[in-house]
Amino acid sequence: MAMQPFFKYFIENISYTVPEQDLEHHMSRMPTMPKSRCIISKAQQPSEHK
Repeated sequence: MAMQPFFKYFIENISYTVPEQDLEHHMSRMPTMPKSRCIISKAQQPSEHK
């Protein structure tokens, strides 16, 4: 629950790009994680929020 305010702010106030990535994961490895992890690029606060 502590992360909920962060994600709400991030989604509503930050512009970002999620490039194409390899989301294949292996259930034999714990904790399982997509092969390319989670990549977010060009994250920036829109100019009207600066």
